[in-house]
Amino acid sequence: MSEPTDHDAVLTGVRAALEDNGFDVEWVDYDADHEAIVVQYATIVGGADEIRDVLTTDIPKTMGAFQGPVLAATDPDPYTELVVLVVNSRTTPAERTGKLRWEIAWEWVPGEAGVSPGEYEDPLQRVLSTAVVIDDEGTHDIDAEFEFTDTE
Repeated sequence: MSEPTDHDAVLTGVRAALEDNGFDVEWVDYDADHEAIVVQYATIVGGADEIRDVLTTDIPKTMGAFQGPVLAATDPDPYTELVVLVVNSRTTPAERTGKLRWEIAWEWVPGEAGVSPGEYEDPLQRVLSTAVVIDDEGTHDIDAEFEFTDTE
């Protein structure tokens, strides 16, 4: 497989990397105004504890999936961030109003695969600070200041 060198390859590469990491990706798009790759995938998102579990599990995986295709691009600069929208897989597409959203700037992405979250807690906390829940009543910040624990 050749390295991504153009726009379509970057988006395809991000999608493939996310799917390889077990994400049920619904779509991957590009927001030229914000120079951001926008991804939506489905998972079960419920109460605050579940949201925190999703964040601590999924953010490292999405960071890794974002890093490879973007840094392999001929010009990575147009892809400055990844915006992730997570929808609840327990609802039908028409009912998917509740979303979890966070952003990753590619400069924050750690350089080594398989590094435990505890080894780059500061970048992850910066990503967590962008996480919000979007529902019918608007956008709500998440109190996600918590300790990362290594599972190894």
